Amino acid sequence: MMSNISNFLGNRFLASMVLIVIILCSGCLQLGEEKSQPRKGIIDLTEKYSNYGFSFKYPKGMQIEEMGFLDEYAADETSGILVGEYYPNEEDALFIKISWIKMPTPHSSEEEYSLLDAGINASFDLLSEVIKSANSFTKKEKREMKINNMRVLYQEYLLDFSSEDYPNRKLYGVTSSFYCYKSRRAYTFNLAYSKNESLSLLQEFLRNFNC
Repeated sequence: MMSNISNFLGNRFLASMVLIVIILCSGCLQLGEEKSQPRKGIIDLTEKYSNYGFSFKYPKGMQIEEMGFLDEYAADETSGILVGEYYPNEEDALFIKISWIKMPTPHSSEEEYSLLDAGINASFDLLSEVIKSANSFTKKEKREMKINNMRVLYQEYLLDFSSEDYPNRKLYGVTSSFYCYKSRRAYTFNLAYSKNESLSLLQEFLRNFNC
């Protein structure tokens, strides 16, 4: 799986930078149902992943790998990490990273926000080496949305690795965090795409996410 990323990035992005992005442990504020429906059909989500007490749809052909959340421990219903990579054509690439961990139920809206905010901040802390290697790094303010009755905190960012020889080397990302009260698990969902449609793609994934 990882070798495929390197092959794709050989003429486009920097492999080491994207690898760090997708294995992040990772996205105020206008709570309420989505007011504007993003354009559908950017990438067709036709397959279904179901394991460890949650499920979501993903595009046919996406390679998915599971791993432990901490050190040598394997993924289970308590914690874990899932990374996926997908190449819709010769020019584009999509990377996702989902992490989950069992957490005590927040007792207030403030506690829930603090939990989600910590996930977002940890994501960017782990991205520090990538940020240093990029020509520029920008991120938008944290925002909230509500999808499938889930309160989702998210933050968009852009990493630019463009050069004279390889123009337009950019990675459009959005990292998000949400808490599933049914399973009492905190999730982070990080998505990086070679086009500026990451937020719409994240919304499509989350509309098909069940925990």
